[in-house]
Amino acid sequence: MINQLKLGLFFLLLGLLSSCGNTDESLRLTSNAKKMIESSKFDSATTYLDQAVLLDSTNSEAYYLLGKVKARSKDYNLASWYLYKAEKAGYSLDSIINIKLDYLDDKSKHDLYEEMSQKGVRNFELFKAEVCALYDEYRTREALELIIQEKPKYQDKDAMLFLQAKMEYNLKDYVGSETHLDQLLKKGALSKRDKAICFGYKASIAYDKGNKSLALQFLNEGIKIFPMENYFRFRGTIYIEMENKKSACEDFRQAYEMGSIEAIDELAKYCQNEQTK
Repeated sequence: MINQLKLGLFFLLLGLLSSCGNTDESLRLTSNAKKMIESSKFDSATTYLDQAVLLDSTNSEAYYLLGKVKARSKDYNLASWYLYKAEKAGYSLDSIINIKLDYLDDKSKHDLYEEMSQKGVRNFELFKAEVCALYDEYRTREALELIIQEKPKYQDKDAMLFLQAKMEYNLKDYVGSETHLDQLLKKGALSKRDKAICFGYKASIAYDKGNKSLALQFLNEGIKIFPMENYFRFRGTIYIEMENKKSACEDFRQAYEMGSIEAIDELAKYCQNEQTK
């Protein structure tokens, strides 16, 4: 009886050691796969990852990476399967959601939003997709109400306030939008691009109110912080209305050089005989 017990313990320990060895090898293969992905060698990465999950079915990162690779190759059914396995194995839900957002249609994004909300999972990018879907369906008021309702549940308060200011602008609630834009600008925690976008919205509000000079001031601030082609086109349009064709054409040309197709029509319409440096 004692010998049988010793034999049982021996095989148990042997199994545990074998399991540890498989786990280490699975992690090594996953590390190799990540290097292959960084080098855009996706077939080799897939081979490593397939071996990794065979050795260790709890390797959540390997499943996640397989899902990521399959999503990149547009094999969305298989991507969803691997991401499901990654979730079951305990991988970060935020990372999984962000991959799914790249390929799910609007209805599927909405279903995913409802599912995650029921689980108490708050992913800002998924929430933003839900808000944008409402906006695209001309349900801007509902989008704003959803933002106000859900804002306390999200950690990134600035991102939620930014989203709220955008919806308020689209509803022509200029007082509310400007108030929140100014709050964001005063905090100074925004990225350069987002700070420039705030000035772009403020420029649009000033323009809608008929104050072109103030709109130009805000556009100048936005362009100084983070130049964007649509800002040059907007400023060029204001210059045309103010009969400053030279400055307008300089802006249209700058927008064109930054890749704006629309600027071609503006150059053709206003600037054929205008010499710009």
